[in-house]
Amino acid sequence: MQPQPKPLSGALPDIEGAWRVYKQKKITLYPQNALRASSIGDPCERMHYHSIHDWKERELPNYVQQSIFDEGSLHEKDIMRQLAEIGFVVIEQQRSFQMEKPLITGHIDGILLWEGQRIPFDAKSISPHDYVKINSAEDMLHSPKHWHRKYPGQLQIYLLMAEEETGCFILKNKVTGEMKPIWMQVDYDYCEKLLQRAERVYKALKAEVPPERCNDLDVCLKCSFKHICLPDLKMGPGVQAIDDAELAGLLDRRETLAPMAKEFEKIDEQVKEAAKAAGAGEKVCGEYLLRVKEYERTTKVALTWDEKKESYLRTQILKLPTK
Repeated sequence: MQPQPKPLSGALPDIEGAWRVYKQKKITLYPQNALRASSIGDPCERMHYHSIHDWKERELPNYVQQSIFDEGSLHEKDIMRQLAEIGFVVIEQQRSFQMEKPLITGHIDGILLWEGQRIPFDAKSISPHDYVKINSAEDMLHSPKHWHRKYPGQLQIYLLMAEEETGCFILKNKVTGEMKPIWMQVDYDYCEKLLQRAERVYKALKAEVPPERCNDLDVCLKCSFKHICLPDLKMGPGVQAIDDAELAGLLDRRETLAPMAKEFEKIDEQVKEAAKAAGAGEKVCGEYLLRVKEYERTTKVALTWDEKKESYLRTQILKLPTK
């Protein structure tokens, strides 16, 4: 006869609650006195202004966002570990750097030594979905996710300051652990635009007049200074008030449906990726026809400007009529 388990003498430990408290304690706010290379690629000059002028007002991350940052740090350390185990020589890890005019500070994850070359690199961990989509600097610069679009700026500024021609991002798939480099060469025209942006921000800080806000609301809504920047939109110059109860009702309904729309987009993308994985052609799944067509396009890789041809698949979904 099997022994019976003893009953618990008290309440179960609150592991999740303790984890939340642990992450909450790690949330910190630091002063910012200079523009940072890690964010100089962000096109919103008002955000850069607030980052220095109003750093105390920065909206802090919640415990889940803090955990995401912590996981990213763990993945980046693992990239370094694996590079060493593979046999690559990495020097100057987490080296700080500072450009004086205009003042831009930052750090580089490391420099890879290869056949007499010094290759600055930055390590990034990304989702499986983004991992398969980002294969060039151009993919970063034209990504629908604004945080991807600002990645190249950090590396470009370092290449400019260090007088190195070639650098790369080393990406890691957060789920599979796969790694790949995204190569780029220094682009002096691109760097000049970043430096001009920095000069305009410092000029605005000296005058204490915020620059014009970004006109991309997707960027605005994810900004940690939106509570400072956006409220005055209602009273901004040229803003017209619309007194329309029906339109107001539709806007409220739109806001209610937004989470469902996001869920649809996520599932729609998963379905189409699954269909593409099976290759071009027509497939039937249940009551649905999946038509996958292959197309070809020619693009120029930003920063290197090499021309490349690539094929891509597009999926159409049709619900078949029932008998």
